[in-house]
Amino acid sequence: GWKDQCVAQWCKQGLIQHEEFPHAGKVGRIISQEDLCSFQMEYVPVSTLAGQLGTSARHLMTKFSDIGIETIGAFRDGTAWRGHLLKLSDLASTRKATQ
Repeated sequence: GWKDQCVAQWCKQGLIQHEEFPHAGKVGRIISQEDLCSFQMEYVPVSTLAGQLGTSARHLMTKFSDIGIETIGAFRDGTAWRGHLLKLSDLASTRKATQ
């Protein structure tokens, strides 16, 4: 359910281990199941967490920022910022951040 452009950016940023190969004049990426699992054990997309909690990503980012937790992995897409990630270890160290 993640946007291709988000996954590509996370790979470029070194957040997801992958292999690259030439594809139609661009770069294709292969992500192994193990590397995807490693990524998912370390990070959660803010949009995914917001959907599970029935709130907006913007609301969550404000709440987390208020308690000193910043997102990583974001990139500019036109006028929008996409791909915000939270480290699961940061989430585990906080209480009531989403209330």
